[in-house]
Amino acid sequence: MAWNDNWSRRRWVWVALAVYVLALAVRLAWLTEARRNPLYQWPTIDERTHHKIAEAIANGTAPRTAYLRAPLYLYTLAGIYKIVGNDSLRARYVQVFIASLAPVLVFLIGGRLFGAAVGVLAGLLSTVFWTFVFFSTELLDVSMACVVYLFLAWFLIVADDGRWWKWLVAGVLVGVLLLHLARRR
Repeated sequence: MAWNDNWSRRRWVWVALAVYVLALAVRLAWLTEARRNPLYQWPTIDERTHHKIAEAIANGTAPRTAYLRAPLYLYTLAGIYKIVGNDSLRARYVQVFIASLAPVLVFLIGGRLFGAAVGVLAGLLSTVFWTFVFFSTELLDVSMACVVYLFLAWFLIVADDGRWWKWLVAGVLVGVLLLHLARRR
């Protein structure tokens, strides 16, 4: 594996931090621009469904009947609503801070597998990759799931050093992803 590449641990941390800050800046700039659209404050189609169900969960009025959505994102969004209020714009801002971890994980995975240069390039490209940027501001489960999938990939890649807790974290992430994939019946 091409992990070291004569880079110190400190340099990896600084580059990861720079990738996160750049990813966050790009996503916040997009969200600031997108929210100028007068219709942006009202979620539509799947976003509206996620918003309404998460709002009901946060308020304790969720119906006991089944709904055709995987529960992980809905409960995550409900938790965000509990903290910042039932405002979809504030929830989008929180989601941007979480989704900005995806390019950092792409950087770390690329660096671990193919060397520092590939990791930096992959991390920088994923900070401006339009699909990542756009969906990080939508009330959809795709950006949050992407972060969890990348965390799982990262933990599976670094679990080869024999530390048991990394396998435990990977197992927990698999369980979380199963909640993302599950549908209540």
